[in-house]
Amino acid sequence: MIVLPLIFLVACEASKPDVGDDTETSGVTPEMDVPELSLNEFLASNRTVYEDPDYVGEFDDWVEIYNGGSETVELAGLYLTDDLETPTKFALPEDRSMEPGGFLLIWCDDQPEQGPTHAPYKLNRKEDFLAIFLVDGGNDPIRLDAVEFKDQAQDVSMGRVPDGGAEWKSLERASPGASNG
Repeated sequence: MIVLPLIFLVACEASKPDVGDDTETSGVTPEMDVPELSLNEFLASNRTVYEDPDYVGEFDDWVEIYNGGSETVELAGLYLTDDLETPTKFALPEDRSMEPGGFLLIWCDDQPEQGPTHAPYKLNRKEDFLAIFLVDGGNDPIRLDAVEFKDQAQDVSMGRVPDGGAEWKSLERASPGASNG
């Protein structure tokens, strides 16, 4: 039974981009249900590509999360951050869930007053970090996925192809909330 988390973690790490050797695995126990969520696409310099549908005229940066698992994932206890030292910086909307193969778009606009999908920070196109964490009860936060990036071109998104895969590519056409192709 102890071997199962090790097999799971090796499989997860193999499918994720190289973001260093500090993957958070402490606190994982065999009985924990660890969701198969990944960062799937982001746009760190959105000027004209995708307008916030609720706020006409706003072209804010965004990140897309993908559920690559076979189970529906309840978002309570899940966090998105741009700071490794603060894994619980932004709580994903706890009243929502993600179906298998589903996508969730989070606006990184530093305008949390605009609603539960608006993070309290912006992305830095020159260099930044994004991560998804699970906080399960009294356990240490568990990093599910992360990416570091530098020098992002204006209006060009980066996405995983295929969805949830290991490889990141510049996308010819941004696909927020949909498959990267």
